[in-house]
Amino acid sequence: KTNEVADMAKKYEGCTEGENVLPFTMILKGTIDAAVNGGILLYKRAFLSDDYSSENPGDKYKINKFADIVSTYVATLEKGLIVHGKVCGAALSPLQLSLEEQLKELRERSLIIS
Repeated sequence: KTNEVADMAKKYEGCTEGENVLPFTMILKGTIDAAVNGGILLYKRAFLSDDYSSENPGDKYKINKFADIVSTYVATLEKGLIVHGKVCGAALSPLQLSLEEQLKELRERSLIIS
C-alpha cells in the first residue's frame, strides 16, 4: 500500500482542483481506515514490543527493518494527504479533515511501541 499511495500522490500532484481525484481519495481512505482500525498497528504491537525483542534477540535486524517500514508508511500517508488536500476541492473538505484526524491518531499510536 505504501507504494500505491506514493504512486497516486505523484500522479495527482500536478492536478488542479476540480479534476476527478476519486480514485486517489478511495485509496487514501481505505488505507488510513485499515491502518487506524487495526492493520499495521496489530503487527507493530506483536513484533515491536519489548517482550518480543527480549524473547527474540536474533530478530533485531527484522525488528529494526519493520520499524523503518512503519515510519515510511506513515510518512507516505502524510505526503499523500498533503497532495490530496491541495486537489480535492471543497466538496471533499470534510472527508479530508476526517482523514487528517485519523492519520494524526495513527501517527500518535504508531509512536507507542508496547
